[in-house]
Amino acid sequence: MLRLTIYIYLISVVQPLASKAQPFNWANGGGQPGRFGWINLQGPTSDSLLWTHVRPGLFGMPAYTEGNRMVTMRFLSLTNAPVECYELRTGLTLWSVDITGGTGRSLPVGLRNGRVFVVRYTESQNDSLIALDVQNGNRLWASPVRVNPYITTSATFDSAGQMYIEGNGVIYRINPITGASNWQINTIPFASGGGEMSIHPPSHTGYTHEQIGGISYLWATDLSTGIKKYNHIITDTYPGGPLPQAPLMVGPTGIIFVHKQGDNISAFSDDGVRLQLLWETPIMGSAPFSQPCLGPSGDVYVPSGGRVLRLNPTTGAPIDSSPIIASNPDLFQMRASTDAEGTVFVTNGENAVYSFTPNLQFRWMHYVPNVNTCAPVFGTDGIVVVSGGGVIKAFAPPQLSSTIIENDRPNWRVFPNPATEPPILWVDDAREGAEYTLFDVGGRVITSGPVHQGSNILNWGVAPPGLYHLVFWDGWQRRTAKIMRIPNTY
Repeated sequence: MLRLTIYIYLISVVQPLASKAQPFNWANGGGQPGRFGWINLQGPTSDSLLWTHVRPGLFGMPAYTEGNRMVTMRFLSLTNAPVECYELRTGLTLWSVDITGGTGRSLPVGLRNGRVFVVRYTESQNDSLIALDVQNGNRLWASPVRVNPYITTSATFDSAGQMYIEGNGVIYRINPITGASNWQINTIPFASGGGEMSIHPPSHTGYTHEQIGGISYLWATDLSTGIKKYNHIITDTYPGGPLPQAPLMVGPTGIIFVHKQGDNISAFSDDGVRLQLLWETPIMGSAPFSQPCLGPSGDVYVPSGGRVLRLNPTTGAPIDSSPIIASNPDLFQMRASTDAEGTVFVTNGENAVYSFTPNLQFRWMHYVPNVNTCAPVFGTDGIVVVSGGGVIKAFAPPQLSSTIIENDRPNWRVFPNPATEPPILWVDDAREGAEYTLFDVGGRVITSGPVHQGSNILNWGVAPPGLYHLVFWDGWQRRTAKIMRIPNTY
């Protein structure tokens, strides 16, 4: 009866908000045509869970939103990975479709104007492209073109809704209504996912990062004609570094940012006649499949050595740095987004989503297992969704989070506190997917794990005496507590 009451309450508070919703559509990796990861809405100010969806799956995959719909792939195996659609505000599953007949993965690559674009992904270099109705999962068309995406690939859409997607050595412009190709251009993409096109809508220009004879090039393409206009060599500051494995991004002002993974971040301008190098900033470590982002004032957020760096958009000089947020700093799969306040949201490619102030001071962190290549994805009202292994979580912005806190929840307590030995978290009732994280005062994770009904030992290992912050989700709502570790005087 209690769970039924809670469900009815959630519907009652969500439905009135629908008419006042602030719409935003996250159509591709990076959200915008330029893939720069910024939205003009306020995002969550804390790890205020709107909902948690627990369902089998090995790791998190990229997700897309439109209106009150969220789409992603649920990866169970190489031949069992359906594309699924969820209600954005409740997390309810609306439909699940396998377009491969049990022979591959159903890889969504974009969501635009009520159509979910899905690749029958078999890594055959000859995969098909399907469009599904976002309302019910019904097939709308199968394109005659054959594509060759990487598993982190996403399509791009111009202001008219035309779709651009990488094929087998080509980029296609696809009519979203029929699936037919308007034009195609030859491209020489990097081997593992860095060949997608990014678009600057005002100039109707698309940009690709290609390699020719082992040399990296930035190309500009006229989207009206499909004609490649001009290119610029991207300097290889440290030869032998890892190849790019994520697309470039184009800011609102038309500045193009190219990420060379373990090499550098480069910025280019385009005056309509040629590309010009503005600056280049070396970075540290390998950051495969990373997605940098821009802040509302143009600041550039990039990965380096397990940290997030904030770069000056005019000079490329590092301004601020986050703490290290990856257990393996030399292999850091950062994927980042920012909101209207400049708040930075980052998944670390491992097991967490972090939030930082614009100058990269720690705000909050939430445990999401095997987050892999899912960025913090924004939806209507500033809701942020993150997909992980066996779980999808949605975080509410302030205007929603204040409405979903429930009374009459199960009791819990932490004891002893203060303590010399690991304290006990006692929870009278915990739902599937309940979990905790223990932070130090600097925001670093000390320990984390599942929460079970009854006794849960918070094993803080060799952490020194001091103040710690406990954050846990009992399956009903988020809880917090301060815990003090005191020296053992015996």
